[in-house]
Amino acid sequence: MNVQLLDTYRPGYGLPRAAYLSEGVYAEEQARIFHRNWFFAGHSIELAGAGAYLTLDVGNAPVVIVRDGDGVLHGHLNICRHRGSIICTSEQGRAARLTCPYHSWTYALDGALIAAPMMGAGFDKAAHGLKPVQVAEFDGLVFVNLADDAEPIDALRDHLSPILSSQGMDRAKIAVMRDYDLELNWKLVVENNRECYHCKANHPDYVAVQYDTENDNPALQGEIAERLADCTVRWEKAGLDTSRVNTSSDYTAEWFRANRTPVRRDMVTESPDGQAVCAVLMGGFNDPDMGTARANTNINFWCHANADYAHTVRITRSRRRGRSCADTGWSMRRQRRGAIMIRTRSPHSITG
Repeated sequence: MNVQLLDTYRPGYGLPRAAYLSEGVYAEEQARIFHRNWFFAGHSIELAGAGAYLTLDVGNAPVVIVRDGDGVLHGHLNICRHRGSIICTSEQGRAARLTCPYHSWTYALDGALIAAPMMGAGFDKAAHGLKPVQVAEFDGLVFVNLADDAEPIDALRDHLSPILSSQGMDRAKIAVMRDYDLELNWKLVVENNRECYHCKANHPDYVAVQYDTENDNPALQGEIAERLADCTVRWEKAGLDTSRVNTSSDYTAEWFRANRTPVRRDMVTESPDGQAVCAVLMGGFNDPDMGTARANTNINFWCHANADYAHTVRITRSRRRGRSCADTGWSMRRQRRGAIMIRTRSPHSITG
């Protein structure tokens, strides 16, 4: 894998320029990362009910995920087996069957080919179903894996679920979704998210409610220790997993991690003033001061879930060369009247 390029890497420095611009590097990233790992695809609540589907690109591969009448999710390459046309052309929708708009080849929700006009009596429909993609669902999140011999999702699920399962994202409604078209390589988006060195200069509202940038501040060591101790006791009584309560989002040796962090004293959530933005709490919580359940994969996903709302981000590659897309969603607890889902596309690009 581009051994000469890796030989030029110096620990403690950025990756070589070619790591962000080389088509050869990107091709290997497709084969070794995007097509062989569990990729965050979306939310269970986006796939509510029989026939609900969503589409996305996993690297350079178009994928469709659909829920059948028994509630089971199926993942397929969103490519007709006849002439390679895209089958589902909308980002989301609902369909009783998946029909190619080009020559009307029709597939059941499980991917089986059920109609192929004028192909003749000897044509074997059973041999021409959609190419399958592995799909997994837990705690209101949906992941896909393109590899034929994919590693089980167990390690990822078993690490994230103890932190996220209490947040009620599987019973929420999406209130707002925004898509950002970013004029940069996907690795820069992930790198930016994985450090808070830039936070004080660029995210003053975030810094005002979190301790991320204050772990080495002597003036706040006592407050941080007191806050951690108090929250750990309360959260344990509430039945939360407290084995990973900290203010530093400690890294693991894996490509994923999850932890729970307290917000600052006299604050309860990640909002500009630290106060709840929604009176109806998620996950059946009675106390809004339940910290922030954080989770991420170093491929395309991160999540900050508070007691009053959850915020998730999905990174995909834009169909435009050298660009990435960041899809962000804010979820709140489903109420009797429900909530509307709003999706907007950012009118500008962020250059990096």
